Amino acid sequence: NLKISNAGSNGQYLQKQSGNTGGLTWAALPAAGVLKNLETATTTTEVDMNQTMTDSGLTCNITPSDSGHKVLVVVQQAYKIVDSDGGFYFEMKLFRGSTELLHRTMNHDASSSANNEQDFHTLIYLDSPGTTSQTTYKMQMKGGQNDAKAQPGGQRSDIFLLEINI
Repeated sequence: NLKISNAGSNGQYLQKQSGNTGGLTWAALPAAGVLKNLETATTTTEVDMNQTMTDSGLTCNITPSDSGHKVLVVVQQAYKIVDSDGGFYFEMKLFRGSTELLHRTMNHDASSSANNEQDFHTLIYLDSPGTTSQTTYKMQMKGGQNDAKAQPGGQRSDIFLLEINI
């Protein structure tokens, strides 16, 4: 015989009772959604990133309220790449602490001998930090042989952290 131990209400679901009772009980759904959002912007002086992986100056901390929650990281990184040999190359990396989460490589070949690209690159990453300790996210970048910069001319870069329960 299946036993239900209590009367349910709207928005609840049937959950197995703890132990070996063979019964069910009505329970509330866990809260889902955005629990905390943080944003950091930087317009720091231009950061040179020629041929060396370099911190872009964009960093943000979050302290998750539950180790099972996820952190949605959204980055809009301003950059400028100039190369005179007909093409350019650059890399971007997203880190949680010292752990590399995402690595993007961009290559651009062109017939022109003077290439200049100034733009924003957006990264989106859903992380499972598994902690309730303060956690730091940061960006690193590396450019080609000539002129490569983060926040060129003081352009704004942003990092958004959203703690979510899904």
